Amino acid sequence: MCPLLRRIAILSILLMALSSGILAAPFYIQNFAQAGNNYDFTNFVSANVFTVGEPTSVTGLRFWMADRAQSGVLDGAADNFSGVLSWAIYSDVSSLPGTILFSGTDLAPAVVSTGLLSGTGREIFQVDAVFSPSPLLGAGNYWLALLEGMWGGNPDGTTVAWQEAAAPGFRAVSSNITNPSFTLSSGAGAFELYGSAEIPEPSTFALIGLGLSIVWLRRRV
Repeated sequence: MCPLLRRIAILSILLMALSSGILAAPFYIQNFAQAGNNYDFTNFVSANVFTVGEPTSVTGLRFWMADRAQSGVLDGAADNFSGVLSWAIYSDVSSLPGTILFSGTDLAPAVVSTGLLSGTGREIFQVDAVFSPSPLLGAGNYWLALLEGMWGGNPDGTTVAWQEAAAPGFRAVSSNITNPSFTLSSGAGAFELYGSAEIPEPSTFALIGLGLSIVWLRRRV
């Protein structure tokens, strides 16, 4: 194999390795306020706005949850949480959730105590959930909605709450958890969204390399 063709092949392999090794990272961060309030997402659908800067595949979510089972107790147990988290992504229409674009349910989100009490005396937990399949979002504003339990289900009689963000803001709330109709309310929830900017698949890089090789060979003929 000639030096040029060898370089093209090596470049194609490297591009394939790089593209397959890219890990999801947070592209949107809204930190929580330990001393802040928290907002019921068991009996209400609670939604917060976020911005996507470029086409992104959203792989998952991290947010902070206050367990309202007990006050002033740090026991590491999210007693009121059912272990089921439903999520939805809405379009933004006039600064409110518009059309539902994607939705899903994580039946086993990872829940870990932060060892902190909220401003209302409730233990704060970090919750990590996976979006499957991963929504692909273009640049723009969207709303992330959360509900404890299954979409279309009924509240279980105990309450968990979305911990307030450090930055002031607004959230959209619906008391109708079956067919949400949102209104704005003061106080935003804290969360991070994970994902990666859309890039060509490894097979695309391989085809580019093959095309370059063919061009070189034709020039040699």
